[in-house]
Amino acid sequence: MRIGPHLLENRLLLAPMAGVSDRPFRQICRQLGAAMTVSEMVSADTTLWGTRKSLRRLDFRGEPGPVSVQILGAEPRKMAEAARINADLGARIIDINMGCPAKKVCRVAAILHEHLQHLHAFHGARHGVRVARKHIAWYSRRYPGGATFRKAINQTDCARRQLEIVKDFFQQLTERELAA
Repeated sequence: MRIGPHLLENRLLLAPMAGVSDRPFRQICRQLGAAMTVSEMVSADTTLWGTRKSLRRLDFRGEPGPVSVQILGAEPRKMAEAARINADLGARIIDINMGCPAKKVCRVAAILHEHLQHLHAFHGARHGVRVARKHIAWYSRRYPGGATFRKAINQTDCARRQLEIVKDFFQQLTERELAA
């Protein structure tokens, strides 16, 4: 089996799994015959890399190649920068995660997004933005960073911008949860 320029010994691969495919588990899988293993998901938001856990995820020293890393994100520039940094740290294959975010966070984000669209349509964009603020406050009350998020929401009068702020907030929550 070949992935780009890398010829693998066999077709036994370890899939990336958050909370599972850490370095010790990858070593066991290699010992049991896996031709390639993939890291746990690493957020493309490098500002979240300061935790001990995140730094361990970026340490590939001594691992047999090719080292494969899975990165998660939604912003192309951050994804490209995370790919470059991981390549500098020894990754030879970059796996871009296209899904699998935290179900609970995504469910709330999807419900809120739909709710806001209904509020904007029912009340009109301008008045709908003001009405939506109390709904957003209720949906976001239990999440870290909610106060800063609500402040940003309260400073916009644009329905499209309100939806963008909501999307960005829940994307960051998903990335933080996976980076933790």
